[in-house]
Amino acid sequence: MATIRVRGDGQFQAQIRLKGHPATSKTFPNRRMAEQWVTITESEIMRGEFIQRKAVEVITLEKFLTKYSEERSAGKKGEKQELVRINKLKLHPLAKKAVSQITVDDIEDYVYQRRQDKSRRNPENNVSEATIRLEVMLLSAVFEAAKSKRWNYCRTNPVRDIDQDARPGKSSERVRRLVGEEESRLLAALDKRCRNADIPLVVRLAIATAARQSEIIGKDSTSTRPASPGLCWENVNLAQRSAKLIDTKNGKDRIIPIGDSALALLSALPRPITGGRVFKVTQDGLIRSFAAACVDAKIEDLTFHDLRHEATSRMVEAGLSLLEVQSVTGHSNAEMVKRYTHLDTLRLAKKLG
Repeated sequence: MATIRVRGDGQFQAQIRLKGHPATSKTFPNRRMAEQWVTITESEIMRGEFIQRKAVEVITLEKFLTKYSEERSAGKKGEKQELVRINKLKLHPLAKKAVSQITVDDIEDYVYQRRQDKSRRNPENNVSEATIRLEVMLLSAVFEAAKSKRWNYCRTNPVRDIDQDARPGKSSERVRRLVGEEESRLLAALDKRCRNADIPLVVRLAIATAARQSEIIGKDSTSTRPASPGLCWENVNLAQRSAKLIDTKNGKDRIIPIGDSALALLSALPRPITGGRVFKVTQDGLIRSFAAACVDAKIEDLTFHDLRHEATSRMVEAGLSLLEVQSVTGHSNAEMVKRYTHLDTLRLAKKLG
């Protein structure tokens, strides 16, 4: 039900009271404007699209990102990575604006600015399109949540309407393999530098099995997820030459074969009767040691994840079919295996004769 009354100052105050909805009111200089507002607002309320402006105008993107991280990010597989992106977004000037006032132009400006920023890992290069795409996808998810009935902080998702030129494209596929004597130099540097003898072994096992970092050493705990242990002795069967990887990226357990090099590595390790983690290594310790060893060995632009590409490529070069490689690496489909496979052109040339 709507009412319009004349205030003492001659202005017209319109008020709407509908069952199940909070009362809302607004003042206008004449009755016609008040009646128009009543008609439009009642329609929006019935469609679930009306927003109480006073409430939302103080909700900045920064504040809502905190709400989103607590209620939506928590418990996700990629929670840790998403929280890193959220914390970066909170520091951006865009985060100071009210959620309801952020426009398509604001999002496009954000994308264009990020394209000018330098990569933290490779300062000579700009931030990759893949990185920007992940950030924009996060922003889109945040706005979808903000306009949901749960929060109702905005009417639209501005990310959906950005210009095609502003939409982050796909980065060129990363092609990085160990070349020449890089592998021996890297392992020698790790053996020399690392006080934790497990770290060089983790690197060797990654090259031998294509297992992900988290599948070998586990993941650190978050506010909502307990730590995962990674590879455990109770899941290693040396007699059957197999190992079971728990809580993998796609949420499924996976059994991988243990080749000769991995078998020799695991057989040489002491095996506790009570089982437990094979490698006592933290994520931070591994990444720091790997980066430092690359510097010592004068190896540029190599990440731990590149070892997964290396191992996958070696399996294909050894004659395994794409289906066989997929069962080992745990990729969701053969196309992903192809993306991770970068064949050695010298070997191909020798085959051609």
